[in-house]
Amino acid sequence: PISTLPISTSSSTSSYSSSSLYMGTNRRSRRNNKKQQGQSRPNSFYDAIAEVEKEDKGGQKSNKNKNKKKGKQETVVSSASLTDSDGPSSTMSSVTSDEAMAGGAPPPDISRIVVDEETGIERIQQGQNVMDVITRKAVKLSTLGPEYRMAQMFPGVPPDVREKYRISDDVWYYSKKEEVNPIPQLIDSFRQVSLVDGEIPPHPTVSNDALDFVLANRDRMGMDMKKTLGRLKLRAQSQNDATSALSSRILWKHFLTIEDSLSAPFRQMIQDAESRVGPNFGNLDLPSFVGKHLYERTASYFVLKGMVAHWEKKVRDAEYVENTPQTRENFLDVLMVGDPKRYLPDPPIIHRYDEVVRIALMAQNMTSAFVSNPNLFNDLPPEVR
Repeated sequence: PISTLPISTSSSTSSYSSSSLYMGTNRRSRRNNKKQQGQSRPNSFYDAIAEVEKEDKGGQKSNKNKNKKKGKQETVVSSASLTDSDGPSSTMSSVTSDEAMAGGAPPPDISRIVVDEETGIERIQQGQNVMDVITRKAVKLSTLGPEYRMAQMFPGVPPDVREKYRISDDVWYYSKKEEVNPIPQLIDSFRQVSLVDGEIPPHPTVSNDALDFVLANRDRMGMDMKKTLGRLKLRAQSQNDATSALSSRILWKHFLTIEDSLSAPFRQMIQDAESRVGPNFGNLDLPSFVGKHLYERTASYFVLKGMVAHWEKKVRDAEYVENTPQTRENFLDVLMVGDPKRYLPDPPIIHRYDEVVRIALMAQNMTSAFVSNPNLFNDLPPEVR
């Protein structure tokens, strides 16, 4: 019979294998067999999911009357309910996707995790305010005045604290001159000041000494230190050194927590500036919306400069894509330039050269108007100008 015919699985006889496999079967069976071959998981996996969905639907029907009596079902997990009132929570609030999207509800106060009920996939829903990763609450800007908010934007430490924790310039530059890497000393010093009772405190708790140390050496840490600590962790993993890998991971996460907490007020001010500049794009009367205080004007200037850089890059990408004929040699190079969303049937982005040029020109004009106004630009910090 046909079912007992031998089927070869070697690569040299793949054509024979595929033909003999479907002998004596109708078209529907062939389609089903091909569909099963294309699945990345066995049918038992999908059957288990279907059974769980049926059980969930049955449970929802049985609890329908109970939900009506209780009112709206509470699906939000508040961070306050996970811990007592004395300490902050270490988890973000979660909510179902249907509740987050129902009725066009406004964004939450801070970012939260939204769970898709059908797939179980988690995603982050952007909040209206920036969250401080230490307190797990929205960032609070100082109410003492604009000078204090400017200090929050670019935090620092007093001279005595800076002298106590800063790696001296003599050691730093002498080590570089003698081709001795000063980074291990910086990492060891940061590890020592981070210890509380002999160990790094649990996330997201940090010590004041660690905060002062990072502020005193922030020009030598920052993004480079984030990469360095991550590489040390991966290096220890590649050497099968579990103890060093775990220690580097804890220190890395501790530094990320401190850096994110210190930069949270800055990010909040930038977000507020975006809400002021964005709706007024094209308006050259900048004093009417960029803000009056120094910290507001500084944040608005950052947004304007970032807007110019963004659209100038789009101009360069569009110019390259539209003026470069595609060949077999440069096909991948052209695909990698610019935003890949432009290849969608109805692109949701602005990507054509004539359009991005006009936007970039207007962004440049707005920035030029800001710089040419001495009341807006002249008193900005020297590092910003």
